[in-house]
Amino acid sequence: MRVLVCHPGTQHAGKLAALLRHAGMLSEFVTGFRLRQGSRLARALKLSGQRALDPVLDECTRQIRLPELLAKAAQCVGWGGERLMRLRNAWFQRLIPERALAAADVIVGFDTSSWILARRARRLGRRFILERTAVCRGVRVAIDAKFGIGTTAVAGTRRDVQGEIEDEEIEQIGRAHV
Repeated sequence: MRVLVCHPGTQHAGKLAALLRHAGMLSEFVTGFRLRQGSRLARALKLSGQRALDPVLDECTRQIRLPELLAKAAQCVGWGGERLMRLRNAWFQRLIPERALAAADVIVGFDTSSWILARRARRLGRRFILERTAVCRGVRVAIDAKFGIGTTAVAGTRRDVQGEIEDEEIEQIGRAHV
C-alpha cells in the first residue's frame, strides 16, 4: 500500500509521513514550506522540530511553497484570518500534482485543508482519510459559548467559513471510497 500525506502547514503531518516512510508505505509527503533540520535558516528562526523536515523525508517530500510564502507575506501587511487560510489551503490543494495522487493507493488530508483533495481522490477512485486534529467547529462553538470565550464566527452564520470547510470535507468523506 502506498500512502500520500498532504498538508500545507505543520500539525503532525511530518511525523505521520516519517512513520509511514519507516514502514515502507509512504508514496510521497506533500507540504508547504519546510526547512531541513539543523539548517542555518532553521536555527536562525528557531523552528520547532514539528516545523522542520525530518531527514528521513528528504527524498520523498514535495514542497509547494508559494501558497505558504504568500500567506505569510499577507499576514505581515495585516491581512489574515480564516479567509486567508482558506485561500492558502485551496491553492495548495489545487497545486498537488495529479500524478502524485494517482501514484497512491490512499491519500491522507488534514482538517480544513482537504475539501478539494477529497474530491480529487474520489474522482481517481482512491481511498481518502481525513485526519481531524482539532475539535470540529460546532463543538468548539458550543464550548466557547459554555465558557464565555469569544468566537469569530457562530456555527450556522454566513461568517462561519471554517464550519463550511469542515462540513464539505465530511460530505466528501461520505462520498469517497473509505
